[in-house]
Amino acid sequence: RHADTLAEVLDADDNCVYAWTSTGPSGTVGETTYGSSATLSFTETGWHTVDLTTNCGMGSDSASQMSTYSVMSKPVRREIRALSTTHLTKFLDTLQMTYTLSQEEGEALYGRKYRSITRLVSEHLLGAADKTCDHWHDDAGVMTHHVAFTLE
Repeated sequence: RHADTLAEVLDADDNCVYAWTSTGPSGTVGETTYGSSATLSFTETGWHTVDLTTNCGMGSDSASQMSTYSVMSKPVRREIRALSTTHLTKFLDTLQMTYTLSQEEGEALYGRKYRSITRLVSEHLLGAADKTCDHWHDDAGVMTHHVAFTLE
């Protein structure tokens, strides 16, 4: 679900030590990684802070420089036919889980945000299958309701 992100110092100085630390939206601090490049894994959706500490030179008179960057992590839609075998397998395994686990079993395993296929279909039909009015697919409702449904 989460792809690693490569961060790197352009024109890095071989005499400097670089330390990367990320903090997630919930305040979770990741492990510090050393080197002019770092592979960072953002496992939460939202704004992350990435701190880069640069220390050039030795001794007590060497100064450290800190740079702070904001990085947004968000879900990205992908074309299923373009997925690697690994990502396609993960997707299909997740889809199978959605179809086979009940709402109660899924919540016990994955938390309150889990949605079984039964619940997803039920919620969609409640908003879109009214004989007198399709509340989801008419006019502006199509975007608003589907986005809200996806972000739930």
